[in-house]
Amino acid sequence: MPSLPPTILLISLELEPYFDDMYTPQIDLLATHATLQRTQTADVTLRVLTSPTPPHAVLLTDAALTQKSHIHVWDAVLQYIRSGGTAVCMGQFSSFIKPPHFAPFFSGAGLQWDMEAYLRTTVCLQRENCPTRYRETLPARY
Repeated sequence: MPSLPPTILLISLELEPYFDDMYTPQIDLLATHATLQRTQTADVTLRVLTSPTPPHAVLLTDAALTQKSHIHVWDAVLQYIRSGGTAVCMGQFSSFIKPPHFAPFFSGAGLQWDMEAYLRTTVCLQRENCPTRYRETLPARY
């Protein structure tokens, strides 16, 4: 019996109307490898994260979870991560997070990160700091 594709949850509590237009190529490509599920409310997000079959990965598509009104959802995402799950901040997250929310948000995950200047620049991958399984597949510059 063939195995089912992994499930990826897109948490979009503040979904912008242009998100799908902006990220269609990425979402379409991802959908060829996984079953995508999007949640737009806190209640549904909590149900999916705490279900007997949680998603294989979570994508935070906006900065909603950085707000106090959604701290309970961020706590559930952190529990999901601590139980072995993977969460990625992507899409409009970096454009909409407010500087005073950045450090406290990531410190909840044990990351002492701070916000720097928001520039469009070329980044060079430090392969020695990259997980082995990604070292050869990620581009050297992006």
